[in-house]
Amino acid sequence: MDDALATAAEKYGVISVVNRDDMVPRASVHNARRLIERLADPTSVMRTRQYLSEDAAALRDIKRIAQLKRRRDHAHTGDVDTTMVSNSSGRVWWPIKSQGVGGGPGGVSTGSQQSEVEYPDLSPQSSTTRAWSEAVTSFFSGVTAAVGRPWRWAAARAEAQVLDDAVEGLSSIHDVPPDISQVEPFHHTSELRVPGKVIHIYRRDGCNQCSYVPRDWSGLQGVQLQPGMLHDHFGRSYYMAVKQLASLASTDPKHRSRTPSWKPQSASASCSCCGSDFLWNSVLKSEAHRLLSRHNCYSCGNAVCDGCSKNRISMLMSPETARCCDRCWLHPSTPTT
Repeated sequence: MDDALATAAEKYGVISVVNRDDMVPRASVHNARRLIERLADPTSVMRTRQYLSEDAAALRDIKRIAQLKRRRDHAHTGDVDTTMVSNSSGRVWWPIKSQGVGGGPGGVSTGSQQSEVEYPDLSPQSSTTRAWSEAVTSFFSGVTAAVGRPWRWAAARAEAQVLDDAVEGLSSIHDVPPDISQVEPFHHTSELRVPGKVIHIYRRDGCNQCSYVPRDWSGLQGVQLQPGMLHDHFGRSYYMAVKQLASLASTDPKHRSRTPSWKPQSASASCSCCGSDFLWNSVLKSEAHRLLSRHNCYSCGNAVCDGCSKNRISMLMSPETARCCDRCWLHPSTPTT
């Protein structure tokens, strides 16, 4: 609502709660236009195109590695002859061992006595390609297991096609985002404000805290692109945040600061747990994905990679769970709940 009505609501005891990065209280025409202007800034456009080009180059490298692996696998099956076998649904190429299967050299046994035919394993198994597109690999592995091994070659062909489409899609992006000059100006009489007294819930060192903020606070006058900007608006997210704050308020003050201080991610060049680069488990190598691959351990506060923070522990005064590094998971020093 406008500033005059929001101020009047405070006189009637209205209290508004804004949960962390919830974008709904920040959604207004002015804030949306500011977001477009920020995205259309030449520096932002250049940075976005650089990230896209780096990701496309990484996909092309993985594509070449996958092609070399398939060629190597085909080279190992040079002693396999290809025999045409008919079935009820059509004609399919099945590789048959040249030394014969079942009835003697060069023979092919039929019926229930037919021996198992060996097929080349075309699924990605090397340490480099194992990290490539886990979702796609899992999908095609399920398809292969469902329809049988004779169709493994088809799964590999389709998997390569998915990678080709991804590379082509990233390489074809040029105009990101649109020119701000094409956006027509919108004239509005006043800014929209959150009504009544405003309580902002924020997270510090993995623990929820809150404070009163003015209605014209700069943190509420713009839409910030954050991973939780939609999730923070859910009713359960508000309920869990308020529940943790209420639990902390009723706790002895000397136990409220049990969460360790989080180490800034910008101060960490590598994972504090394994010592590797944060992108070792990621196919895309741009700086944007490097930021997404960094996490803070809820138990010790150190910056760790995604592979070393798969385990989760209970949060302080909350039934929700948070990331925990492998070192703290295997050797817990102090209780966290």
